[in-house]
Amino acid sequence: MTTPETSETYKNPQDAEKPKRVKFKRLLVTMAACAIIGIGVQFISAINDNSVRNAISLIAGIFAIAGFAVWVYRAIAISSPRWIALLITASMLALPATLFRIRGFSGEIIPQIEFRFAGERQVRKEPLATDDQSVDIADAGHIAPTAFSQFLGSQRNAIVQQREFKVPASADAMKVLWRQPIGEGWSGFSIVGGRCITLEQRGNEECVTCYRLADGELLWIHVETARHENPLGGIGPRSMPTIVGDRVYTQGATGIVNCLELATGKPIWRRELLKIAGWQPNASDNAINWGRSGSPLVIDDICVLPLGGPDDIATSATTGGDDAASDRDANVIGRSLIALDANDGTIRWTAGDDQISYASPIRMTLAGVDQIVTVNENTVQGHAVGDGQVLWSTKWSGQSNGAANCSSAMQFGQNSFWIGKAYGQGSALYDVNVVDSGLEVSRRWRKPSVLKTKFTHPAIVDEFAYAISDGTLECISLGDANRMWAQPRGTRYGHGHLILVEDVMVVQTEPGDVAFVAVRTDKFEEILRVPALASKSWNIPSVAGRYLAVRNDVEAIVYQLEQR
Repeated sequence: MTTPETSETYKNPQDAEKPKRVKFKRLLVTMAACAIIGIGVQFISAINDNSVRNAISLIAGIFAIAGFAVWVYRAIAISSPRWIALLITASMLALPATLFRIRGFSGEIIPQIEFRFAGERQVRKEPLATDDQSVDIADAGHIAPTAFSQFLGSQRNAIVQQREFKVPASADAMKVLWRQPIGEGWSGFSIVGGRCITLEQRGNEECVTCYRLADGELLWIHVETARHENPLGGIGPRSMPTIVGDRVYTQGATGIVNCLELATGKPIWRRELLKIAGWQPNASDNAINWGRSGSPLVIDDICVLPLGGPDDIATSATTGGDDAASDRDANVIGRSLIALDANDGTIRWTAGDDQISYASPIRMTLAGVDQIVTVNENTVQGHAVGDGQVLWSTKWSGQSNGAANCSSAMQFGQNSFWIGKAYGQGSALYDVNVVDSGLEVSRRWRKPSVLKTKFTHPAIVDEFAYAISDGTLECISLGDANRMWAQPRGTRYGHGHLILVEDVMVVQTEPGDVAFVAVRTDKFEEILRVPALASKSWNIPSVAGRYLAVRNDVEAIVYQLEQR
């Protein structure tokens, strides 16, 4: 007879291979909690940034999927060996990753999914074989009577004064002149006459391309061996060409500046801003993660751009040595702006000690003084046109490798300018006045809840500003920062761009649609919204006469609208 101390209970060896019974209630509660957090956070008004909301929802979703995977594994393992349960669970998770991939992220950190085995896009490689491309332009019969010659239009303010087209009542009133693939990048079209010029990425080549307005034929292409890429920001150049007279000025995402002939694309001069600043590419990428986005500002005989550079460039000229600064151009002091001679590319001046942001410099006359206003990493500054001297400076927080400043400052009235950004910071209005010591800047108001322009810019008419604020189009009274209206949540445009054309706004939405919205202060009125681009667009639309050119990092479309 056995005693309790010596008795043994028989155990089936297979029992050790099976997990304990699934605790369904605990897993279901965990997944439900994640779902509630992911959905509920979208309705918390205290979070003043849609990107933050979506990031929280994304994290909650990942935890919910992980919980579901554990639930599936343990449910299968009740009646099957663990290796079978593991294989089935892994296959379930791997199948979507095999068939699809994340192509990028929206401006609100929403993953952009595409089929992994989609065919390669074909972009036109060679320009037309002709010795006189001006003949091709004239024979085509499509010449834009009004130019859209640079960033935000010929006046650099997101406004086209005169509307030359009828506002379309339906998509049928928008004739597609051409639609074709294009290289990657977030540049827009600058249009003069019969030429549409943009920047795009083709493999490891960063290109300036000139297309014929009439049919999209490639007239010429200028190629640089350069490539910028960022998981969140995407691939390719970000700035827009500037066309002045018979020349085209461009800056690529890695800081290569070109001056080209408008008719042929032949180089006139070329500079590399990183070499001028004595800055190594890795150091530049660490400080300016998303790629250089400043569009050239040409004033008389100078071409002005954000420069950027290491900390010591802000206060001292080259002193020699073994570090990167020894490669810097002699006597370069200051990194906020650089003025190059528009004729030959030589350095005219450099100025400002703050690191650059992603904004483009804007020419303004404030308090009667002609000046260049630039938004830097942590400041907004006014510079004298002649020598770059800093006339005034005010704090505007940012981080060029994080919560970056992207919007340029915009003039309001005679002595004021507006500035804005996303990341919960909102916008502000500043006044510039004459004092005994020169110019003085003071803040009139700042409001975190209005005009949260992440990538975009406002169009300012009279006392009102129209802009996409954290994905929602709104109208604000600049005198007192009061919101006049905001579009309904269900119709949001995302982080797109707008151009105001006399009495209508042309909006390139982030998902790709094109919308026409009435310019009015009493309510939001969408006249028409039509499908256009098939995927995300962070590119500024271009309106030249009755021609509308839109693009993203996949395709480009040029519409001809009915004559007004």
